[in-house]
Amino acid sequence: MAARRSREEEGKPGGEKRRRIDGDGSPTEVVSGGGSTGAFDVLPDELVVSILADVAASADSPAHLASVMLTCRRFRELGKNNVVLARASAASVAVRAAKWSNGSYRFLLTCARAGNAEAAYILGMIMFYCYEKREFGSQLLAAAARRGSSEAMYSMAIIQFNGSGLPKDGRNIRFGASLCARAASRGHIDAIRELGHSAAAAAGGDCRPPGPHTCLYTDYGCSHVVAGGRRRQHAANAFLAEWFASPRRALAAGTRMCSQPACGRPETRRHEFRRCSVCNAAVYCSRACQAMHWKTAHKNTCAPVVNWLLAAGAAANADANAVAAAAAAYMAAMP
Repeated sequence: MAARRSREEEGKPGGEKRRRIDGDGSPTEVVSGGGSTGAFDVLPDELVVSILADVAASADSPAHLASVMLTCRRFRELGKNNVVLARASAASVAVRAAKWSNGSYRFLLTCARAGNAEAAYILGMIMFYCYEKREFGSQLLAAAARRGSSEAMYSMAIIQFNGSGLPKDGRNIRFGASLCARAASRGHIDAIRELGHSAAAAAGGDCRPPGPHTCLYTDYGCSHVVAGGRRRQHAANAFLAEWFASPRRALAAGTRMCSQPACGRPETRRHEFRRCSVCNAAVYCSRACQAMHWKTAHKNTCAPVVNWLLAAGAAANADANAVAAAAAAYMAAMP
Protein backbone atom coordinates (compact mmCIF):
# COMPACT_ATOMS: atom_id res chain seq x y z
CA MET A 1 0.00 0.00 0.00
CA ALA A 2 2.81 2.34 0.88
CA ALA A 3 4.54 1.66 -2.39
CA ARG A 4 1.33 2.18 -4.35
CA ARG A 5 0.61 5.39 -2.45
CA SER A 6 4.11 6.61 -3.13
CA ARG A 7 3.71 6.08 -6.84
CA GLU A 8 0.36 7.83 -6.90
CA GLU A 9 1.78 10.75 -4.98
CA GLU A 10 4.63 11.05 -7.45
CA GLY A 11 2.12 11.12 -10.30
CA LYS A 12 3.67 8.21 -12.20
CA PRO A 13 1.12 6.12 -14.07
CA GLY A 14 3.13 2.92 -13.68
CA GLY A 15 3.86 2.45 -17.39
CA GLU A 16 1.63 1.74 -20.36
CA LYS A 17 2.32 -0.80 -23.06
CA ARG A 18 2.21 0.54 -26.60
CA ARG A 19 2.83 -1.21 -29.90
CA ARG A 20 5.81 0.20 -31.70
CA ILE A 21 7.29 -0.66 -35.08
CA ASP A 22 10.90 -0.40 -36.11
CA GLY A 23 12.21 0.99 -39.38
CA ASP A 24 11.89 -2.42 -41.03
CA GLY A 25 8.19 -2.63 -40.11
CA SER A 26 8.46 -5.28 -37.38
CA PRO A 27 6.20 -4.53 -34.36
CA THR A 28 7.51 -4.48 -30.80
CA GLU A 29 5.99 -3.55 -27.46
CA VAL A 30 7.46 -0.78 -25.36
CA VAL A 31 6.50 0.53 -21.96
CA SER A 32 6.01 4.25 -21.75
CA GLY A 33 7.74 6.05 -18.95
CA GLY A 34 6.30 8.40 -16.42
CA GLY A 35 4.91 11.84 -16.96
CA SER A 36 1.83 13.13 -18.75
CA THR A 37 0.86 11.69 -22.12
CA GLY A 38 -0.16 13.70 -25.18
CA ALA A 39 -2.83 12.89 -27.73
CA PHE A 40 -0.40 11.08 -30.05
CA ASP A 41 1.42 9.28 -27.27
CA VAL A 42 -1.51 6.97 -26.63
CA LEU A 43 -1.81 5.97 -30.29
CA PRO A 44 -0.10 2.83 -31.57
CA ASP A 45 2.84 3.36 -33.90
CA GLU A 46 1.04 1.69 -36.81
CA LEU A 47 -1.63 4.39 -36.74
CA VAL A 48 0.91 7.22 -36.43
CA VAL A 49 2.88 5.79 -39.37
CA SER A 50 -0.31 5.67 -41.43
CA ILE A 51 -1.02 9.32 -40.59
CA LEU A 52 2.54 10.37 -41.42
CA ALA A 53 2.36 8.45 -44.71
CA ASP A 54 -0.75 10.40 -45.71
CA VAL A 55 0.96 13.66 -44.75
CA ALA A 56 4.05 12.72 -46.78
CA ALA A 57 1.89 11.84 -49.79
CA SER A 58 0.30 15.30 -49.72
CA ALA A 59 3.43 17.34 -48.87
CA ASP A 60 4.04 20.15 -51.34
CA SER A 61 7.74 20.70 -50.63
CA PRO A 62 10.70 19.04 -48.89
CA ALA A 63 10.43 21.65 -46.13
CA HIS A 64 6.83 20.64 -45.49
CA LEU A 65 7.82 17.04 -44.87
CA ALA A 66 10.86 18.04 -42.81
CA SER A 67 8.79 20.31 -40.56
CA VAL A 68 6.47 17.42 -39.75
CA MET A 69 9.37 15.16 -38.81
CA LEU A 70 10.87 17.85 -36.58
CA THR A 71 7.70 18.16 -34.52
CA CYS A 72 8.90 15.68 -31.91
CA ARG A 73 11.31 12.80 -31.49
CA ARG A 74 8.63 10.19 -32.08
CA PHE A 75 7.61 11.78 -35.39
CA ARG A 76 11.27 11.98 -36.39
CA GLU A 77 11.79 8.28 -35.70
CA LEU A 78 8.56 7.10 -37.31
CA GLY A 79 9.04 9.48 -40.24
CA LYS A 80 12.01 7.36 -41.32
CA ASN A 81 9.79 4.32 -41.70
CA ASN A 82 9.83 2.78 -45.18
CA VAL A 83 6.05 3.12 -45.47
CA VAL A 84 6.28 6.90 -44.98
CA LEU A 85 9.26 7.41 -47.30
CA ALA A 86 7.80 5.21 -50.03
CA ARG A 87 4.65 7.35 -50.15
CA ALA A 88 6.43 10.72 -50.10
CA SER A 89 5.04 12.94 -52.86
CA ALA A 90 7.00 14.08 -55.89
CA ALA A 91 7.07 17.63 -54.51
CA SER A 92 8.51 16.49 -51.18
CA VAL A 93 11.56 14.90 -52.87
CA ALA A 94 12.08 17.69 -55.42
CA VAL A 95 15.45 19.01 -54.32
CA ARG A 96 17.10 22.00 -55.99
CA ALA A 97 20.61 22.14 -57.36
CA ALA A 98 21.36 25.32 -55.40
CA LYS A 99 20.61 23.49 -52.14
CA TRP A 100 22.22 20.18 -53.03
CA SER A 101 24.23 18.63 -50.20
CA ASN A 102 25.25 15.29 -48.73
CA GLY A 103 22.08 15.41 -46.66
CA SER A 104 19.98 15.79 -49.81
CA TYR A 105 21.76 12.84 -51.37
CA ARG A 106 21.21 10.63 -48.31
CA PHE A 107 17.55 11.64 -48.14
CA LEU A 108 16.89 10.76 -51.78
CA LEU A 109 18.85 7.53 -51.50
CA THR A 110 16.92 6.49 -48.38
CA CYS A 111 13.60 7.24 -50.09
CA ALA A 112 14.70 5.34 -53.20
CA ARG A 113 15.69 2.30 -51.16
CA ALA A 114 12.34 2.48 -49.36
CA GLY A 115 10.58 2.08 -52.71
CA ASN A 116 9.86 5.68 -53.73
CA ALA A 117 9.92 5.70 -57.54
CA GLU A 118 10.09 9.49 -57.82
CA ALA A 119 13.14 9.72 -55.57
CA ALA A 120 14.84 6.91 -57.47
CA TYR A 121 14.20 8.70 -60.78
CA ILE A 122 15.45 12.11 -59.62
CA LEU A 123 18.57 10.66 -57.99
CA GLY A 124 19.19 8.48 -61.04
CA MET A 125 19.13 11.49 -63.36
CA ILE A 126 21.46 13.41 -61.05
CA MET A 127 23.93 10.56 -60.81
CA PHE A 128 23.85 9.80 -64.55
CA TYR A 129 24.20 13.32 -65.93
CA CYS A 130 25.61 15.53 -63.15
CA TYR A 131 28.10 13.16 -61.52
CA GLU A 132 28.66 10.99 -64.62
CA LYS A 133 28.12 7.81 -62.59
CA ARG A 134 26.45 6.07 -65.51
CA GLU A 135 26.07 2.60 -64.02
CA PHE A 136 24.68 3.76 -60.67
CA GLY A 137 22.37 6.24 -62.36
CA SER A 138 21.11 3.59 -64.78
CA GLN A 139 20.39 1.23 -61.89
CA LEU A 140 18.31 3.88 -60.13
CA LEU A 141 16.43 4.73 -63.33
CA ALA A 142 15.73 1.04 -63.90
CA ALA A 143 14.46 0.69 -60.33
CA ALA A 144 12.12 3.65 -60.84
CA ALA A 145 10.90 2.18 -64.14
CA ARG A 146 10.16 -1.16 -62.48
CA ARG A 147 8.03 0.71 -59.94
CA GLY A 148 5.95 2.22 -62.74
CA SER A 149 7.58 5.62 -63.34
CA SER A 150 6.80 6.68 -66.91
CA GLU A 151 9.38 9.48 -66.62
CA ALA A 152 12.08 6.91 -65.89
CA MET A 153 10.96 4.73 -68.80
CA TYR A 154 11.11 7.67 -71.20
CA SER A 155 14.49 8.86 -69.91
CA MET A 156 15.93 5.37 -70.32
CA ALA A 157 14.55 5.33 -73.87
CA ILE A 158 16.32 8.63 -74.64
CA ILE A 159 19.55 7.20 -73.24
CA GLN A 160 19.19 4.15 -75.51
CA PHE A 161 18.28 6.20 -78.58
CA ASN A 162 21.32 8.47 -78.14
CA GLY A 163 23.70 5.91 -76.70
CA SER A 164 24.36 8.31 -73.81
CA GLY A 165 27.45 7.41 -71.84
CA LEU A 166 28.45 4.90 -74.52
CA PRO A 167 30.25 4.99 -77.87
CA LYS A 168 28.07 5.94 -80.83
CA ASP A 169 27.69 2.31 -81.87
CA GLY A 170 26.40 1.48 -78.38
CA ARG A 171 22.87 2.67 -79.15
CA ASN A 172 20.04 0.18 -78.77
CA ILE A 173 17.16 1.51 -80.86
CA ARG A 174 14.95 -1.54 -80.39
CA PHE A 175 15.21 -1.50 -76.59
CA GLY A 176 14.65 2.25 -76.57
CA ALA A 177 11.51 1.86 -78.67
CA SER A 178 10.12 -0.77 -76.30
CA LEU A 179 10.75 1.50 -73.30
CA CYS A 180 9.15 4.39 -75.17
CA ALA A 181 6.11 2.24 -75.92
CA ARG A 182 5.74 1.35 -72.24
CA ALA A 183 5.94 5.01 -71.24
CA ALA A 184 3.48 5.98 -73.98
CA SER A 185 1.02 3.34 -72.77
CA ARG A 186 1.02 5.17 -69.43
CA GLY A 187 0.16 8.48 -71.10
CA HIS A 188 3.59 10.12 -71.23
CA ILE A 189 3.18 12.87 -73.85
CA ASP A 190 6.81 13.06 -74.98
CA ALA A 191 6.97 9.28 -75.24
CA ILE A 192 3.85 9.25 -77.43
CA ARG A 193 5.41 11.76 -79.82
CA GLU A 194 8.75 9.94 -79.85
CA LEU A 195 6.99 6.64 -80.44
CA GLY A 196 5.14 8.13 -83.39
CA HIS A 197 8.41 9.18 -85.02
CA SER A 198 9.94 5.78 -84.29
CA ALA A 199 6.96 3.99 -85.77
CA ALA A 200 6.96 6.21 -88.85
CA ALA A 201 10.65 5.44 -89.40
CA ALA A 202 10.08 1.73 -88.68
CA ALA A 203 12.43 1.91 -85.69
CA GLY A 204 11.92 -0.79 -83.10
CA GLY A 205 10.20 -3.17 -85.48
CA ASP A 206 7.25 -4.21 -83.32
CA CYS A 207 6.20 -0.73 -82.18
CA ARG A 208 4.17 0.19 -85.30
CA PRO A 209 0.68 1.16 -84.07
CA PRO A 210 -2.23 1.75 -86.45
CA GLY A 211 -1.88 5.18 -87.98
CA PRO A 212 1.49 6.15 -86.46
CA HIS A 213 1.33 9.64 -87.88
CA THR A 214 -1.58 10.47 -85.55
CA CYS A 215 1.11 10.98 -82.88
CA LEU A 216 2.85 13.63 -84.94
CA TYR A 217 0.35 16.47 -85.23
CA THR A 218 2.01 19.85 -84.86
CA ASP A 219 0.17 20.76 -81.67
CA TYR A 220 0.07 17.26 -80.20
CA GLY A 221 1.79 17.17 -76.84
CA CYS A 222 2.45 20.92 -76.88
CA SER A 223 -0.47 21.87 -74.64
CA HIS A 224 1.54 21.55 -71.43
CA VAL A 225 3.04 25.02 -71.78
CA VAL A 226 2.78 27.71 -69.16
CA ALA A 227 2.73 31.47 -69.70
CA GLY A 228 5.87 32.79 -71.34
CA GLY A 229 6.30 29.83 -73.66
CA ARG A 230 8.14 27.67 -71.14
CA ARG A 231 7.11 24.13 -70.42
CA ARG A 232 6.33 22.77 -66.98
CA GLN A 233 9.54 21.20 -65.80
CA HIS A 234 9.83 17.96 -63.93
CA ALA A 235 11.94 18.28 -60.79
CA ALA A 236 14.73 16.21 -62.35
CA ASN A 237 14.89 18.40 -65.47
CA ALA A 238 14.80 21.56 -63.35
CA PHE A 239 17.72 20.22 -61.30
CA LEU A 240 19.77 19.46 -64.43
CA ALA A 241 19.08 22.87 -65.97
CA GLU A 242 20.01 24.68 -62.76
CA TRP A 243 23.07 22.49 -62.20
CA PHE A 244 24.64 23.06 -65.62
CA ALA A 245 23.68 26.75 -65.67
CA SER A 246 26.26 27.35 -62.95
CA PRO A 247 29.58 28.67 -64.34
CA ARG A 248 31.41 26.37 -61.93
CA ARG A 249 30.17 23.29 -63.79
CA ALA A 250 31.35 23.58 -67.36
CA LEU A 251 30.44 20.95 -69.92
CA ALA A 252 33.04 18.70 -71.47
CA ALA A 253 34.82 20.13 -74.48
CA GLY A 254 32.69 20.03 -77.62
CA THR A 255 29.47 19.00 -75.86
CA ARG A 256 26.29 21.07 -75.69
CA MET A 257 23.03 21.24 -73.80
CA CYS A 258 19.69 20.34 -75.34
CA SER A 259 18.31 23.54 -76.88
CA GLN A 260 14.92 22.96 -75.26
CA PRO A 261 15.28 25.07 -72.07
CA ALA A 262 12.97 22.88 -69.98
CA CYS A 263 14.97 19.71 -70.70
CA GLY A 264 18.35 20.22 -69.06
CA ARG A 265 20.03 17.14 -70.57
CA PRO A 266 23.66 17.58 -71.68
CA GLU A 267 25.53 15.61 -74.30
CA THR A 268 27.75 12.87 -72.89
CA ARG A 269 29.97 12.92 -75.99
CA ARG A 270 30.47 15.21 -78.97
CA HIS A 271 27.72 15.34 -81.60
CA GLU A 272 25.48 13.04 -79.57
CA PHE A 273 22.24 14.99 -80.03
CA ARG A 274 20.33 15.55 -83.25
CA ARG A 275 20.60 18.94 -84.94
CA CYS A 276 18.00 21.14 -86.55
CA SER A 277 18.09 20.20 -90.23
CA VAL A 278 17.38 23.79 -91.29
CA CYS A 279 19.75 25.99 -89.30
CA ASN A 280 22.11 23.27 -88.02
CA ALA A 281 22.57 25.39 -84.89
CA ALA A 282 20.06 24.03 -82.36
CA VAL A 283 20.58 20.53 -80.92
CA TYR A 284 18.02 18.27 -79.25
CA CYS A 285 18.15 15.09 -77.21
CA SER A 286 14.87 13.89 -78.72
CA ARG A 287 12.26 14.65 -81.34
CA ALA A 288 9.85 15.57 -78.56
CA CYS A 289 12.16 18.34 -77.34
CA GLN A 290 12.65 19.49 -80.93
CA ALA A 291 8.90 19.69 -81.54
CA MET A 292 8.30 21.55 -78.28
CA HIS A 293 11.08 24.06 -78.89
CA TRP A 294 9.90 24.66 -82.46
CA LYS A 295 6.38 25.30 -81.25
CA THR A 296 7.37 27.69 -78.47
CA ALA A 297 10.44 29.57 -79.74
CA HIS A 298 12.69 28.16 -82.45
CA LYS A 299 10.36 28.73 -85.39
CA ASN A 300 10.79 32.48 -84.87
CA THR A 301 14.59 32.36 -85.02
CA CYS A 302 15.40 29.43 -87.29
CA ALA A 303 16.95 30.36 -90.64
CA PRO A 304 18.66 28.20 -93.27
CA VAL A 305 22.45 28.20 -93.30
CA VAL A 306 22.45 29.39 -96.90
CA ASN A 307 20.71 32.60 -95.80
CA TRP A 308 23.46 33.19 -93.26
CA LEU A 309 26.11 32.68 -95.94
CA LEU A 310 24.35 35.02 -98.35
CA ALA A 311 23.99 37.65 -95.66
CA ALA A 312 27.65 37.31 -94.71
CA GLY A 313 28.65 37.56 -98.38
CA ALA A 314 26.51 40.63 -98.90
CA ALA A 315 28.05 42.28 -95.86
CA ALA A 316 31.54 41.47 -97.12
CA ASN A 317 30.73 42.88 -100.57
CA ALA A 318 29.29 46.01 -99.02
CA ASP A 319 32.46 46.52 -96.99
CA ALA A 320 34.61 45.97 -100.09
CA ASN A 321 32.56 48.46 -102.10
CA ALA A 322 32.82 51.01 -99.32
CA VAL A 323 36.59 50.61 -99.17
CA ALA A 324 36.85 50.96 -102.95
CA ALA A 325 34.69 54.10 -102.95
CA ALA A 326 36.74 55.65 -100.17
CA ALA A 327 39.97 54.88 -102.03
CA ALA A 328 38.60 56.41 -105.24
CA ALA A 329 37.52 59.55 -103.43
CA TYR A 330 40.95 59.85 -101.82
CA MET A 331 42.69 59.48 -105.16
CA ALA A 332 40.41 62.09 -106.75
CA ALA A 333 41.18 64.55 -104.00
CA MET A 334 44.91 64.27 -104.52
CA PRO A 335 46.53 67.18 -106.51
